[in-house]
Amino acid sequence: ITGIPWLKSMGSYWPPMKIVTALCFIITSSALAILFLKRPPALRTAFPVISGILLVFVSLLTVIGWFFFKGHEHEALFTTFPVFSFFLSSDKRMAILTAFIFLMTGIILILLSSDKKIAANAAHAILLPVAVAVYLIPASYLLKAYPIHDFFGTPTALNTGLAFSAVCAAIF
Repeated sequence: ITGIPWLKSMGSYWPPMKIVTALCFIITSSALAILFLKRPPALRTAFPVISGILLVFVSLLTVIGWFFFKGHEHEALFTTFPVFSFFLSSDKRMAILTAFIFLMTGIILILLSSDKKIAANAAHAILLPVAVAVYLIPASYLLKAYPIHDFFGTPTALNTGLAFSAVCAAIF
């Protein structure tokens, strides 16, 4: 499945979506489905929280990987573990903008799992800047403003931006 070109990227000349990014989207969409389909209360609370914590963990490790491990001997120390090499090795690491958006999405999932109105309001307040960042990804491809989605030299794939747009629409 990972070798099918149209699943990886919208065009051969655009950057592909990383596997870890696709898995994070599966986790996010599963958590949103459980939240909005009113599943049993225990599952409705536990799964989105666990999913949110997992997204925050993967995102933070990715951000740390981009800022602190890139090109250093410390990167080799973490990528020797199979679990970490899956999403921290430089060729499999998601883009930095993607990691920041997933970090905020994880926090939003945790907040939405609460039945409190103030938590839902906080989640939607956090979603506003995320939605603006998400909007800029496909817009930058359409307008050929590549520096916008090519944050820190790590381009965000167009299909990642489109998938984030669907996630934002689902949350709103």
